[in-house]
Amino acid sequence: MTKGKAKLRINNNQYDIEKNDLIFLSPDCLTNISEITEGLQFVSITFSHVYLKQQNFNTSLIDSLFQSLLSCRHIVRLDEKSKKHLLYLIDIIHHLNSEEKMCKITSELSSRYFNILLFEILIHLKTSTVFSSKSTSHQMSLYNRFLTLLNIHGKVLRNIKFYSDKLDIGTVYLSKVVKAVCGRTSTDLIEDRILDHARNLLIQTDFSIAKIADELYFSDQSAFGKFFKRKVKMTPNEFRKHQGF
Repeated sequence: MTKGKAKLRINNNQYDIEKNDLIFLSPDCLTNISEITEGLQFVSITFSHVYLKQQNFNTSLIDSLFQSLLSCRHIVRLDEKSKKHLLYLIDIIHHLNSEEKMCKITSELSSRYFNILLFEILIHLKTSTVFSSKSTSHQMSLYNRFLTLLNIHGKVLRNIKFYSDKLDIGTVYLSKVVKAVCGRTSTDLIEDRILDHARNLLIQTDFSIAKIADELYFSDQSAFGKFFKRKVKMTPNEFRKHQGF
């Protein structure tokens, strides 16, 4: 981010982000911006895991980056010098990829600079202070593993016992760990994950409410509507109209 401030929720974690923050998101992240200041500015660069492998990038580097994501290291606060250096690399990559006719040399240069950029990002992910709570490393590890499972299965599986069994711990202990790390209950996080899916479907698709209820494995449209209104204080249709649809 190059200017401004915002409140950003990534999966079930809330962050206050500001100028010089590096935000790193994987494709399965559910992200919502709740507040932004006037004049917010940021620079983005997107890529897929498949693209990285097609370009013959260092596989250990790729794995390290994605492992950092699984550990919920989504945000790093950079100093001014580091921010300018990353922006410089991004500007070079953008310039090379903007060529109307990319020759082999230009393509190779773009790949090499991209590799450097990923390496720089990895250094920041590995050496920076994580935005976190006062929880122990063991608790944080369990919490992160719970969030990873929730990212994979949360759309379908909503019973906390499924997650505690996967983590080989009791449901009571999992609830205590989640409460200690983020101050909320396991049920809150499971429901928030479903709600994030619901919001995204309401905003990004023209699916009917019945179709969305089916996509999210509710028994019927009425059950989905009651769940959504309990969480958002408005019906799914009201939410859509509020978003300008």
